[in-house]
Amino acid sequence: MSLRLTSPDGTQTFWDNHELENGVWSTADGSEDVINSTECVFVQAPAPGGWRVDVVASSVIQDNHVETPAVDADYGLVMTGSAPVLAGGTRHFQYWYRDALGGSATSNFSSAQSLTFE
Repeated sequence: MSLRLTSPDGTQTFWDNHELENGVWSTADGSEDVINSTECVFVQAPAPGGWRVDVVASSVIQDNHVETPAVDADYGLVMTGSAPVLAGGTRHFQYWYRDALGGSATSNFSSAQSLTFE
């Protein structure tokens, strides 16, 4: 599985682990890393706004959920930003989860939660 981040204006794309062997910051462009199972993107000066985060499964070699008919895999995702949370600031959270209703494999999103800091 791979990780891809796209800047708010769509002009920069950061692929997993691109150029991290040469430094501590990811560089824009590059290509998908199909070798490593742990993926990281570190953007040195992220543009303000909403970034698109894609987890890409170009090739799932082994089924992680034999209880479903699909070949699928689990993943964990952790994101953090360096922007400080100030009094009155709001952060929004939502997560994706596997939902096996009636024995069929499907997925859903949680209800979004917003936190306003005092």
